[in-house]
Amino acid sequence: MIGHLQNDGVRVRPAAKPPILIGRSDYERLHAIAVLAMARDPRGAGGLLDELARAEVRDDRSVPPDVAGLGALVTFRDLTNLEDRNVRLTAEATGDPCDLPVLSPLGSALVGLTPGQFIQWLDRRCGERRLFVVAVHRPKV
Repeated sequence: MIGHLQNDGVRVRPAAKPPILIGRSDYERLHAIAVLAMARDPRGAGGLLDELARAEVRDDRSVPPDVAGLGALVTFRDLTNLEDRNVRLTAEATGDPCDLPVLSPLGSALVGLTPGQFIQWLDRRCGERRLFVVAVHRPKV
């Protein structure tokens, strides 16, 4: 998205995406998920690949424990309605309302974020949303 029009007709640029960090093993798993999903979900796979392309990829040992990745429990606040939500980033939909697939627009937007970061994204109705990451807890492997 290059920009959007405010009510007064002035074109404004959307907020820049925040920097993201991903461990090498998470990057490889997420990349494989996106490539395998390309035929059945090109939009979701493309969104995840876009996020991976802009990520700083590091050795797993140098990634802080509060970086959102597969299996992470993420608490974020939707600044549109000021509601907090707790989700677990998953490889695919599980039927559990707390599980959020990384191929969903919101799931791929959260990948690589840490507490205190903001992200702006478009929801399924093309409405602009701004989210604030409150906490990230990664399971011990």
